[in-house]
Amino acid sequence: MRHYTVASGAPADGRPLFELNRDEGVWVSLVSRDGEQARPGRSTVLRAGDEVQAAGGEQPAAERVFAGRGSEVFRRHPAG
Repeated sequence: MRHYTVASGAPADGRPLFELNRDEGVWVSLVSRDGEQARPGRSTVLRAGDEVQAAGGEQPAAERVFAGRGSEVFRRHPAG
């Protein structure tokens, strides 16, 4: 599992989780929004600023999904 913050304008921003799983091979198991943690459902739509715990896909591809290409606002959180 890896931890990410969804960047504004990233491919994950504004998309429901079932699309990320289907199109990108990324599975999100936990979403933290506005300080509240929740186990997401298929129709949960990610927003910029959401912190997610994700698995699947190759790491560079997963980073692109949450950060976008060349994004400087991308943050990967250390495991722990």
